[in-house]
Amino acid sequence: LGILDTGDGVDLDETVIKDTKQTWSEEDDFQLIKPKLSVEVKGYPKVGQACQANFSFQNPLNIALNNCSFSVEGPGLQRPKVIQYRDVMPNELVTFSEFFTPKMAGKRKIMASFTSNQLTEVIGSTSVHVSE
Repeated sequence: LGILDTGDGVDLDETVIKDTKQTWSEEDDFQLIKPKLSVEVKGYPKVGQACQANFSFQNPLNIALNNCSFSVEGPGLQRPKVIQYRDVMPNELVTFSEFFTPKMAGKRKIMASFTSNQLTEVIGSTSVHVSE
């Protein structure tokens, strides 16, 4: 099974027939439907006060994900930040929390993405209202 950055995959099967020594192969192309990264901000964000954002998604693959990381950012909320993350087990529900301190009031958006060697660009975002 090969998963490419584009979300496309190829399943290649090859068999050698014992009696004739002939090789038979078959290839199936498919597109992986990536999960959505859920983003939820706890409480009511205020300028200068720390608040928490929770991120979650389900690993859709029957294989472990390695070299994992989350990227989180939000203008006026969080400078771009990359957080290394542990390996994710097959079909695991992944949950991750990050604290941030809003710098500006008003309607803001926090965006995040998850990437690994096997699965890339799992993305999500949410809007929040930050009060003074």
